[in-house]
Amino acid sequence: MDRDVITLALANIDLPEEVNLETPEAIFRERLTDYIKHLLDFEFGKLLQLLYRIDVAEDKVKTSLADSTDTRTDAEKISWLIIDRLEQKINFRKQYASKNIP
Repeated sequence: MDRDVITLALANIDLPEEVNLETPEAIFRERLTDYIKHLLDFEFGKLLQLLYRIDVAEDKVKTSLADSTDTRTDAEKISWLIIDRLEQKINFRKQYASKNIP
């Protein structure tokens, strides 16, 4: 995972203060999953707002939660969707930043 993903995540997600650019990828994923689990359990509306703001596709969320087993597994799935979407945004920005578009 690119450090740009963590930078973009920190700008858009209310992660604990202990998460920063020096945070190893595994710890970052774990903290993101913990945060998403908290939102699933206690602040579902806030989770929906976050997914909308990051622009995670609703159908992908529904598909990943269709065979829901427990909130921890659901949180992991949603975390992967968020990271995947942030990576897409970064790749699009890099792709179009390198082109000279009039």
